[in-house]
Amino acid sequence: MTVAQTSQGYRIDLDGSERDQLLTATEYALSQLRGERDGACMLGDLDAERLDVLVDRLFLVSHTAA
Repeated sequence: MTVAQTSQGYRIDLDGSERDQLLTATEYALSQLRGERDGACMLGDLDAERLDVLVDRLFLVSHTAA
């Protein structure tokens, strides 16, 4: 993941595997909100350590791009 500050905010570029991790985590969260029991099948596709790093970078983006 690379983060760059632009005149309109921030630009975040993800590689394919990072994108897959974030999409899978989002789909899993949505399945839980909807009460879908089959959402748990996505847990095997998540890499907890990598996802933790990605989420930290996303939520702390102002500190990494400054």
